[in-house]
Amino acid sequence: MLTGEINVRGVLRTKSPTGDDPLSPARVQLLVFTVATAGTYLGWFDLDDTRP
Repeated sequence: MLTGEINVRGVLRTKSPTGDDPLSPARVQLLVFTVATAGTYLGWFDLDDTRP
């Protein structure tokens, strides 16, 4: 945080004791749901054409 960077390396992978660290389906599903929800929320503002 002090350098202005956020490390996202491996954020979608599980922590495996064998060290292979496969892709986590639950984390991918959560990411897709979050992006879709954010897109839907932002789309509500685009539909309001009555603003001056």
